[in-house]
Amino acid sequence: MAETNMARKAGLRFTFWLALCLGQPLLPVYAQINSAHYLVGTEGILAGSLPPPGVYFDDLNWYGTSSTIVSLVNFPNVGQNYQVTTYVNQPRLRWMTPFRLLGADYGMEIMVPWIRQQRQLVPTLSFVSIPFYLPGYQVDQSEFEDVEISPLLLAWHLKQFDITAGYAFWVPTGNNQFDNVRHSVIDPYLSVPPPQFHWWENMITFGGTWYPDTRHQWAVSALTHYEISQAFDSTAGATEYGQVFIAEWGLSRAAGKYIALGLVGNYSQQTTATHNNFGGTEYTVYSGAPLELGPEIRVTVPQCGFSASFRYLHEMLHDGGNDGQYYPDVLALTLTQRF
Repeated sequence: MAETNMARKAGLRFTFWLALCLGQPLLPVYAQINSAHYLVGTEGILAGSLPPPGVYFDDLNWYGTSSTIVSLVNFPNVGQNYQVTTYVNQPRLRWMTPFRLLGADYGMEIMVPWIRQQRQLVPTLSFVSIPFYLPGYQVDQSEFEDVEISPLLLAWHLKQFDITAGYAFWVPTGNNQFDNVRHSVIDPYLSVPPPQFHWWENMITFGGTWYPDTRHQWAVSALTHYEISQAFDSTAGATEYGQVFIAEWGLSRAAGKYIALGLVGNYSQQTTATHNNFGGTEYTVYSGAPLELGPEIRVTVPQCGFSASFRYLHEMLHDGGNDGQYYPDVLALTLTQRF
């Protein structure tokens, strides 16, 4: 009885901590996606848990769309509709070893993301038509992104709790060159940046999952990330992205032997400014803060070591900031096979 009361009190403390994470969007803070290596929406309803010892291959698929209207200062009736469609495939190999460290299961992982992105600039005119001034363009790009290496994954599996911690770093495996892309007769060449710049970065993670009932039918989970970027040079100038805090959470309930249903969400906030130096001019930038919520379904077939999860995330809040490239609708599919 005493152990049950202690577990209930610990669970309530965990739920209170999770509520604080959920309440962060109400504060006047700024965040963004572009300066973060970690792709929000990657994990799901059990974000704060790691699997038991074994070798796992994850195929993570992320699809997002964005649309931003940018008005021209000297032509208030003329705007540009900047549309971005992004697909990211993240193969991940994870090994949760049979060894223990600090009383936890010890593991490691490596992930090599690949991105395909389409960017369109479409003129939007209210009263006048200036086709020669804004011809518009479309750019399709594909490339491998920075490799993520996590040499440290720790997982504590208690009776009604999972606790996780880890460290990862990104290796700049791509180039930061701008490409010339032919897009119209009037303006035959357009210089466009890569889908994502490449730089070294460190990330610390911490999270957990609380199972309120002994049968683990209900689960309350949260995972936090803190990213610290290093400065890098590109053809546009020197840049050092600001540090980013990311929180993911999930609330789920088992719906049978193999299926779980739940609600997931995430929030990211930039805690320090981004510094750019373009042509000797210094710029300090904060970007908008997205809050996303949506449903998830998870299917697990333990007999063959396979699981799949599908989630839809819709942006509920965006702070704006200086960066309009955010993703109001996201689809994420994760396939996992244990070997």
